[in-house]
Amino acid sequence: MKSHIAPVLSRRAGQVRFPRLQTTPESADPSPRHTPTPSQAPETQILTPITPNPWTVLALAALAATSGLHAQGSLTPPGAPAPTMKSLQEIWDRVGDVESANAILQAQNTELQQLIAPIYEKLGIQLPWTIETIDSTGDVGAYASLAVAPTGEIGIAYYDANGPDMKYAGNTGSGWVFDVARANPSFHDYGKHASLAFSSTGEPGISFHSASTPKDLNYSQRSEGTWSWEAPDGVGSNSIFGTFTSLAFDSDDHPAIAYFAETNGHLKLARYDGGSWNLETVDSSATTGQYPSLVFLPSGQPAISYYRSSSGDLKYATYTGAAWSIIDIDTTDDVGQFSSMALDPQGHPAIAYYDATNTDLKFASFDGATWSIETAVEEPTKDIGKYASLAFGPSGLAAIACHVDGIPADLIFVSFDGTEWSRQTVDGVGSNNVLGKYYSLAFNPAGQPMIAYYDETNGDLKFASRSPFSNP
Repeated sequence: MKSHIAPVLSRRAGQVRFPRLQTTPESADPSPRHTPTPSQAPETQILTPITPNPWTVLALAALAATSGLHAQGSLTPPGAPAPTMKSLQEIWDRVGDVESANAILQAQNTELQQLIAPIYEKLGIQLPWTIETIDSTGDVGAYASLAVAPTGEIGIAYYDANGPDMKYAGNTGSGWVFDVARANPSFHDYGKHASLAFSSTGEPGISFHSASTPKDLNYSQRSEGTWSWEAPDGVGSNSIFGTFTSLAFDSDDHPAIAYFAETNGHLKLARYDGGSWNLETVDSSATTGQYPSLVFLPSGQPAISYYRSSSGDLKYATYTGAAWSIIDIDTTDDVGQFSSMALDPQGHPAIAYYDATNTDLKFASFDGATWSIETAVEEPTKDIGKYASLAFGPSGLAAIACHVDGIPADLIFVSFDGTEWSRQTVDGVGSNNVLGKYYSLAFNPAGQPMIAYYDETNGDLKFASRSPFSNP
């Protein structure tokens, strides 16, 4: 972040003092974050740091010239006039002008991308994708979950099989920074079935599963750089809780987690009220609750889409304020795995999910009165739709990241233009690698799609992003 530093005039003529910046020593940071080593460094960067402008360089040169730093000789070119108090002030004023202009240009660039994105969607133009490896240290990246904070931070929660640990990668514009959201004490297997969401203040929270006894539901949240951890359900129990999790924050900025209680075969919800976690069973019918996806409706009430494996149905539960209302969305064949729910611009729910009988990607949407169901992608010779992740773009149209099974096993991006669905291969073309599991789709502040995913063949966490200004 750039700072506007005004010079302070000294009583001694010809000298300028600058305020000392308050910095925190790296050793004082209590969080386990680190930057990647050269072997871990991303192949590319999302955002390119701003090149220092010449006025800043000139100002630093003038500072050195007037502060008695003559050990290396004068920095003033021969024959040039010595800096004066007026010229130094003019330089720093100019620095502020340039930085303000740069901020305006960046804002205009973001606004331009937001305007261009829906135009490209309407025209059906497929823009190029940029692929980068975020983390390649051992086997990392499974159960990837991507979200964007209100502050603009891009975050990815993912499983590190080397620990095993629950890890977090965040990018505020200066490259990826890595944290361990929950380390592995006593050989606990932390980090599977991760779900990431941000609070209104921009702090990330992660729900996840512990695959070793006790096999409980876990939650970690960052606050001012430090991660805290707790287990809302399953502590001291031999039962299995949280083998699928979905996290969202309510209107009070409290976390809530929808999850599958595997031992009982029930769908449950854990809600934090500011002091403690409250647990309730949403659906106790036989073997129900896998692949839950939680959102909070405009009314402030929770809604959950999920799969009932005992009957092969896609189901939807909403809380009325007094009780849960549960309906069937799709009961045709074996449908509902990998359910992913999001709200459209009108606040109506929509669900992307997998049709296991026909091996197709399906889409269900609510218009405020009725549900409509359609097949987004079908191909007789391909298995399409696993690991579905749904989001709405700046135009208000749906987009889905999902998997194409087989050789090659590709990651595809499916988008709706208001009339029909189109698909674009993001990664895996012409490759025998299994590129893409545990997809997570979101749109960045400029309105362009991003996908975090696991490269199973190489054991890497990868990140794909698209922009009108990317190079093909």
